[in-house]
Amino acid sequence: MMLVKTSKKITLISDNKIRLDIDSYYNIISIDGIEFEMKYLKGTPGNRGGNSNVFIIQPTSVEESDDYEPEQYIIKISKFASNGPYSKFIDNRRHRFRREILALKRANQSKLTNVVKLINYGEIAIEDKLFPFYTMEKANSDLNDYLIEKKTIQQKIFLFQSILEGIKQLHNIKIYHRDIKHDNIFMFGEECKVGDLGLIRYKDEDDLALDKDQRIGAFGWETPEAMNKLLTEDKNKPEFTFDCIIDEASDIFQLGKLFWYILQGNLPIGCICFEDFKINDKDLFEILSKLLQHGKDNGNGRRPINISIVETLIAPIAKRYAVT
Repeated sequence: MMLVKTSKKITLISDNKIRLDIDSYYNIISIDGIEFEMKYLKGTPGNRGGNSNVFIIQPTSVEESDDYEPEQYIIKISKFASNGPYSKFIDNRRHRFRREILALKRANQSKLTNVVKLINYGEIAIEDKLFPFYTMEKANSDLNDYLIEKKTIQQKIFLFQSILEGIKQLHNIKIYHRDIKHDNIFMFGEECKVGDLGLIRYKDEDDLALDKDQRIGAFGWETPEAMNKLLTEDKNKPEFTFDCIIDEASDIFQLGKLFWYILQGNLPIGCICFEDFKINDKDLFEILSKLLQHGKDNGNGRRPINISIVETLIAPIAKRYAVT
């Protein structure tokens, strides 16, 4: 665990959001003896995510020029200080941030190629508070920005496979993502990697109390079982409790939403039919509708319960569109 000190001109505002100084000279932090300048993501003040502050950092020892741009990284800083006030909500957020770092460490150790790479981690001192942080490799863009430019159906099918591989790699090391959406897919050229593991669950060693009374997943991207858990579990009405387990099949539901979004730029909410699908490909629609089934497969052909089944479904589509 390393301690990173910052300039006194880097300050905190409401909700522990971090404000940089208008003079970049003062926005310096030191990590492992190397000085980095902190910059706002996308050049404007703001915080990505409700529980963290996210910035770009780059070494101050290398100057930018027309011929060379210094290597940049992303630093993600928790909004909940280690030495700050205590409450159940705050402690859960601290714990989730630590789990995210541990999950990325496990991904690094397993050499997962389709998951963002953790660089280092520790605590950063701002004013009189210590905030957990980690740094990771910086992508060219997230998936949402990447899709602004028109993509061919072949490029989109290739994205399916690359994202699917990232989630499969996580499942292989017994991690469920549970927050799959466009903001959490990062583009490195034409390749993509899965990131933002703040809502992960470990298959065999999980603290289920973390999920209690918590919304698991972003608005519009939730799975049926995540909403069941939030709204009905432990509400003293067992007759209304139905599948509150957020697991591997939950990731598959979110993959279905994400694949639909990649293809046509909107989200499938509620009942869907072929007329809602802009692409005249019945086979592709049938695959997505299967991933988006409310119930998990119990032998009746409903939502697939593991990634290998999804790979089998996607393979003939990829072959037909000449994607390898």
